[in-house]
Parts: sequence; structure tokens; C-alpha cells
Amino acid sequence: MLALSSGALLNNRLLRSLASFCRGIAVPAGLEPWAGHSVGIEQAATLPASWYTSPSALHLEKQHVFHNTWQMVCAVEELQQPGDFLCGSLADVRYLLVRGQDGQLRAFHNVCRHHAAAVAQGAGNQLLFQCPYHNWTYGCCVLVCCCTGLLLLGR
Repeated sequence: MLALSSGALLNNRLLRSLASFCRGIAVPAGLEPWAGHSVGIEQAATLPASWYTSPSALHLEKQHVFHNTWQMVCAVEELQQPGDFLCGSLADVRYLLVRGQDGQLRAFHNVCRHHAAAVAQGAGNQLLFQCPYHNWTYGCCVLVCCCTGLLLLGR
């Protein structure tokens, strides 16, 4: 679980992060400039409304924030037993989290290398994940491809 000492601390951290994110990026067409990135936290203002609704702003966030930083997707307590898994999607990236038989928590792209289909859905407990098209099967610790009776172990 993530614990913060106060909401103000969270807001200050988010504003500092957003300010550093905005400093080196040219504002795309359709977004109003934001002066808050160049002033101290005490004088910072709310982002202009266009930043909350513009596809350009969403693209910038995905590229510079979501794809370049760690994101919390669940509490570790949700994946306690070997085989516990959870699937989701964040910023157009489908993920699969699974606790291995060795107790290690692992994250994978939730996609079959052969057909690009999701190999798991929802949450539950299992150690093997299978593509619905050609039965390629993936283990939670090592890639195990079972195609028409052929067993391959790889990376």
C-alpha cells in the first residue's frame, strides 16, 4: 500500500512533477500555455481547461509520464498466493501481473507473441496462460510455448 502523510504533500509532489514535465516540452497546437511550470509551488496556478480534455495533452501524458514512470495498479495484498494474477490496461498498455511459484511478483505484457491476443483476462489464480487462437501457452516464470504438441522453453 502507498501511504502519504497529507493531501497537501501529494498535491505539491504532483505539481512539482508536472512542472518539471512541462519545462522541456513544446506546447502542441490546441493546448493553452501554462505559466505555472516556471513559478514556485506557492504561486502555481491550475492547468488551463484544455489540458484536461485535449487528445494532445493525453498523448503527452502517455509519452512522458505513464510510459516513463512506475504506476500503481493494485495493492500487493491482491496477489499473495503463487498463481494469483491480475490483468489490466494503463495508457494503452495491456499488462498481466502474476505471483510465481517462487513467490516473486512479475509483470508482463498481456499479449501472445504469435497472434497478439490477450492470454489472460480479469483476475484469479493460475500458473499457465493460453492464447485463445493457437494455444500458445505462457508460464508465470518462463515462456512455455506449446504449439500443436511441441514444447519449447525460452526467454
